[in-house]
Parts: sequence; C-alpha cells; structure tokens
Amino acid sequence: MGVFTVLDLVGFYILFEGILVPMFLIIGIWGSREEKVQKEKLLREKLQKEKLLRERLQKEKLLRERLQKEKLQRERQLKEKLQRERQLKERLQKEKLQRERQLKERLQKEQLAEKLLVERLQKRHQYAEEERKKRRKSLEANSFVTTPWYIEQVQGLARFFLSKD
Repeated sequence: MGVFTVLDLVGFYILFEGILVPMFLIIGIWGSREEKVQKEKLLREKLQKEKLLRERLQKEKLLRERLQKEKLQRERQLKEKLQRERQLKERLQKEKLQRERQLKERLQKEQLAEKLLVERLQKRHQYAEEERKKRRKSLEANSFVTTPWYIEQVQGLARFFLSKD
C-alpha cells in the first residue's frame, strides 16, 4: 500500500522493491514450472526497469547538480554585478562630491577675484577722482592768473606804475 501513497520517486522505488521480494519467494516456493519461467521473465523485466530507473535517477541527480551549479553561478554573477554597481555608485558619488567641491572652490576663487577687481576699480576711481579734483583746483588756480581780465588788470597796473617813474 505504501507504493501508492508515496509522493517521491525514491520512496516509490524502495517500496516497489520491497514488494517484489515476497512475490518472488511466493512464486519460487509454490509456483509451477510455467510460473517459475514467468518469474524469471518478470525478474529480467524488473532488472531492466531497475536499470532504466537507476539511469533516470542518475540523470536527474546530474541534472539537479548542474542546475545547482548554474544557480550558484547565477547567484555569484548577480553578487558580482551588484558589487560592481555598488562600486560604480560609490565612484560616481565620490566624483560628484569632488566636482561639487571643485565648483565651490572655483566659485570662491571667482568671488574673491571679483571682490579684488571691485576694490581695484574703486581705488582707481578714487584715485582718478582725486586727480580730477587736483587738476580742477590747479586749473582753477592757474586759470585765474591766465584769464584775459586778470592779464588786463596786471598790464594796467604795470602801466600805471611805469608811467609814474
């Protein structure tokens, strides 16, 4: 009865073999000549089927082993792929941080350069403004002396003083 209730192939094989032993004994002890010939024929068939069953079990075992190896290989490849992706992600993250740091440094340098440029321009503007004021003062001081009215006054005074002598 166990033969009909078992769910796996190995259990079926063991229980089937267990049933055949008492059957051969019964036929061998109480059977007639024809039954003994049938027993030998049945034994040959059983051995052939057993051989086929063993071959099938070996093939299944080899197939399971191959599938297990393939599964392990796929898992290893997947782990390697995940590791490569993780390394790539880390490398990209580092590169991104490095680029951001470089951009910040460049921005700071540009801001500093701009600040220095503004200071220079302001100094130049102040210097130019001071120079303009100096020139204006000097022109104003010199322009009074060189104006036609001033020249006439000086000439008039010079004639006046020279005419008295």
